Amino acid sequence: MLELANPFEEEGGVIRLLESDDCDRRQLLGRILDGSYHRPFLIEEDGIRSLYFTRAHTQSGMRLSDPDALEFDYTRKMMGVLLFVPHPQQVLMLGLGGGSLAKYCYRHLPQAHIRVVEINPHVIALRDQFDVPPDSERFEVLLADGARFVRQ
Repeated sequence: MLELANPFEEEGGVIRLLESDDCDRRQLLGRILDGSYHRPFLIEEDGIRSLYFTRAHTQSGMRLSDPDALEFDYTRKMMGVLLFVPHPQQVLMLGLGGGSLAKYCYRHLPQAHIRVVEINPHVIALRDQFDVPPDSERFEVLLADGARFVRQ
C-alpha cells in the first residue's frame, strides 16, 4: 500500500493506493488528478477514511473513531429493510465498497449469515483498510459478478 500526501488542492491528509513503493509517483499522481487512474483509492483526512473510484464521488466513508457506524445517509436508509425483516437469517449484498453495510450487519445481526459479492478484486484488497471482518462461518466476501451470481 503506497501512502502519499493528498494531491488535491485545498485538502490535507493522505492518499493510499494499491501500488508498490517503486512506482513512478509523478505519473501516478498525474493519473489520479486527471481521472485516468482505474483502481479504487483511499483518502484519509480529518478522521475520515473514504473510498473513491473517481475523485468526483465518494463511494464509502468510515469515521476512524467509530468504524462500525453508518457514516452516510444512504447507508442508514438502506438498513430500513430491518423495519420489515428485523431478524434476517441470511443477507446477500452485491458490492462491498468500503464495507459499511457489511460491517453493520455483521455487528448488529449476529443470527445472520452474510454473503457479499464483489466484482472488483482491488476493492476486496482494500477490505482491511476499512476493518471489514475476515471470512468466517457467518461472513464471507466472494469475488464474483453480482448479476451472474443472482442468476445462478
